[in-house]
Amino acid sequence: MGRLQPLLWGTITFAALWSFFYVLGYVFVATKKLGRPERSLYTTFVSTAAICMWMMWAMVWMSQANPILVPEGTPIGDDHHRIL
Repeated sequence: MGRLQPLLWGTITFAALWSFFYVLGYVFVATKKLGRPERSLYTTFVSTAAICMWMMWAMVWMSQANPILVPEGTPIGDDHHRIL
């Protein structure tokens, strides 16, 4: 569980932020700053943004945690002036 713990905490953080903005939309509907037709649009935008941002963050985190390509070092010295 040690390697996946940052992924879990990141997921919890994104869920908390998404929930905050979702509730904020309902507050705007209750105060009549956002009409009923716009509520579904707001919910769709917030949900789509949260899912896309979480997926992007998770993919970047996983690609850095388990890299497919490993960098290869070049020897340093007088005979190796150029980097291939």
